[in-house]
Amino acid sequence: MDFGKVYTKIWVDDWFAELEIKSKLVFIYLLTCQQSNWSRVFECPYRLIAFHTGLGLDEVKGILSQFEAEDKVYYVSGYVIISNSLKYNQVNLNIKKTCIHEIESAPDSVKEHPACVDIYNYYLSDIKPKKLSRKPAVKPIEKPKEKPVKDMSALSDDAKVIYQYIQDNKISDRLTISLSDDALNSLCKEFDLEFMKEVVLTLYQHYNRHAHQKTVPYKDERLAIRKWVVKAVKQDGLLPIVNAEYERHKGNVLLKDDEYNMLLEMCINKDELSQFITKYSEYKRNRQDISLDHDADNLYDWIKRDKGRNN
Repeated sequence: MDFGKVYTKIWVDDWFAELEIKSKLVFIYLLTCQQSNWSRVFECPYRLIAFHTGLGLDEVKGILSQFEAEDKVYYVSGYVIISNSLKYNQVNLNIKKTCIHEIESAPDSVKEHPACVDIYNYYLSDIKPKKLSRKPAVKPIEKPKEKPVKDMSALSDDAKVIYQYIQDNKISDRLTISLSDDALNSLCKEFDLEFMKEVVLTLYQHYNRHAHQKTVPYKDERLAIRKWVVKAVKQDGLLPIVNAEYERHKGNVLLKDDEYNMLLEMCINKDELSQFITKYSEYKRNRQDISLDHDADNLYDWIKRDKGRNN
């Protein structure tokens, strides 16, 4: 910079007034040297400061360390950052734009220094570019968050079994049955273990139909279980293909008891029916237009067609 403007009130500043002569010389030099610029973020080697001020290299480094400890001047990667300059460097809008350009041209290690970020954001006060954020030069490595372990001390023995069954059969972290300890204890007290397992699987079957939604189908799952899931299991015989088959297909195939038994009579044994269900489940996953309501009819046609082909 061809000239450096310094406000005269610097001489009555408490911090500047208490500096020793050599420290005052270095600070005035940084404000007015040829390398300085409008933003007061500029490259200036130690040796150049020592040469122009007539001080020793160690003296210059010591004075700059003192300035840094007092949060006035920082020396980063060969660049000077005069954080205290904002007090004595009143500039107009055009010069603010120049300051922004000067800072954006500095190395990343300088731009990311907190003092430089503060200066940059100050000059953005009347301009609208995106602000720099305060961040360390080296991004810390974040440790993976550990999932909290469920405290099951308040659960009954049956409730603990059902809680683990819920976790083992969940479709995803989002589509997971979430019941309070009291609700789980109450349900397990009213119904036996095998019945509760069927309740869990039936509700997960329903959740699988709504897997495309951003929110879970029910906010109060205890109420949903009371209103229709228990009724479906008790009265309608609406049961998923339990245990191994359910885990394999994750609720992709739904059959009533009488439908399952009807299909079983068409096959040699359960293993053969399981093979048909597996093929049908894979086919369904690639065809979004097939409804769960037609599983029994579709499987009936599949098995009948296959048996007729073999005969």
